Amino acid sequence: MWSGSHGPVGQWQVHPDAGDSLLDRPTAGTNRLNGHELSRMLPRAMAELRGRRIAFAFQGVHLLPGLSALHNVGPPMVYARMPAGERRQRAQDALARVGALAHRMPSQLSGGQAQRVAIARAVAPGPDSLLADEPPGALDRKSGREGLGGSRR
Repeated sequence: MWSGSHGPVGQWQVHPDAGDSLLDRPTAGTNRLNGHELSRMLPRAMAELRGRRIAFAFQGVHLLPGLSALHNVGPPMVYARMPAGERRQRAQDALARVGALAHRMPSQLSGGQAQRVAIARAVAPGPDSLLADEPPGALDRKSGREGLGGSRR
């Protein structure tokens, strides 16, 4: 699930809430994600589902200053317990999709380039859903669509 809409100046507008991100438990009704009944899940199982199925990209990109763009993409995949070779390949592929230079350090990136790295970090593990708070704001429309998998739903 990729969510987004364009504002009048051509910028992406996406606003996740705590329910979408599985940070809050549903209080009524039936809520399912990939066949899982959310209200019946234990907190640890909910955290596991959130970690494997949902990615987050925020306008404040929070790149680690001592790591290259390539190595800034890797941490979510470490948490998902992916093997090192697969992490590296997925990071390279995600950076290539968004047009970010893998060898650059965060201090060498413009705002738009840093956002590309943040988007690559979010999509590299292959989540089912991406929740974002306007991450492609500094990107042109084409770059934003490419970074979000080429779709707007």
